[in-house]
This record gives sequence, C-alpha cells and structure tokens, in this order.
Amino acid sequence: MDAARQILSERGLRALTLDEVARRSFFARSSIYVHFAGKPGLVEGLVVRCIEDLAVCADLFCSGSDSPSARLHRALLGVGEILVRDDAVITSATRLVAEDPIFAARFWPSVAAMLDALAARVVEDQIAGLARTDLPARVAIDALVPVLTSLRPSSRLYKPRLPLRVSSALIAKLSTNALYREPSVLESAPAVTRPTVSRRTP
Repeated sequence: MDAARQILSERGLRALTLDEVARRSFFARSSIYVHFAGKPGLVEGLVVRCIEDLAVCADLFCSGSDSPSARLHRALLGVGEILVRDDAVITSATRLVAEDPIFAARFWPSVAAMLDALAARVVEDQIAGLARTDLPARVAIDALVPVLTSLRPSSRLYKPRLPLRVSSALIAKLSTNALYREPSVLESAPAVTRPTVSRRTP
C-alpha cells in the first residue's frame, strides 16, 4: 500500500497500475492481483487505511477524560498528519466517486459511524455543561469537516510555511471556541480571561 500511495503522490491516479505497484513493492504480480481488483481496489484499500487511522484520532477525542481543548488538540494533530500523508489518496478517491458514486458506498458507513461517535461525545459534553447547547452536535461536527481540508497540501487554504502542529493547534483552538463556549459567556467574560493563543506568533 505504501508503494501505491507513493505513486499517487508522485504521478497521480493515471499512473497507478497493479504492475507498477508490483514493481515498486517487490511483491509478485499474482499476489497483488489476488488482493486488489484493479485501480479502484488499490485506492479503496488506501482509503480504508486512511479512515482507520482517522478513527484512531477520533477516539482520542471521544474517549479522553481531560479538557475538550486538550482532546481536540491531540486528535487534530494526528488528523493533520494523516491528511498530509494521504492528500493524493483523497484526491484520487474523489475522482473515482465522481465517476462511480457506488465507490463511496463501500466505505461511507465507516465515515458516518466515526462522525456519529464524535457527535455523541459532544452531546455528552453538552449534558455535562461543557459544550454550548444552541448548536446541534452533529451540525457542529459536520461543519468542522470542511475546515480540516485546509490541512491538506492541495487545499487553496493550505499554509506551507506554517508548521503542521501550529495549523492543527489553531484549528483546535477555533473549534474549541466554536463548540465549547456559549456566546453569553464570551460576551460577559473579563478581557483577561479570553484566550490569546491565536494571536501569538508561532
């Protein structure tokens, strides 16, 4: 799979073939043909691995017992690393979905389950009085997903000169403010208690 990811990153979807993967990975072509049904099968395998790794990061947020901001920071740092690593994979998968919508159906249930788990944790935090209650949890999670695309190198919002850890920390801070601070609390809080992390120079 590493060979397939490397081909996508270097030359794009058109150059991805089972023969090329076999040549780079030093596996027998027959072995690769048995496990993958052509180009879509290779991309699907990479997408599944990407989702599995993202799920591990999501669990850092869902199962953590410390503060919401700490959970978000840890989770999003891992998410950022995965999105950088699999940027070409996501781009290729998007193209395949455009050609064959059924392609997404193979892994969408896993994505939906991950988003549901994240939303469920936000609901728990709402019940505990930690998260704002004027925004439905699933709506908040769905709104966060497009923001994360700024961590992908192919995104127009990507900041190549900004270290990944800084970009992830900024998104975590913005997300914490959006999900876990009631507007009324922000308006009434003394200026000295308001977060200043986003104004610091990395």
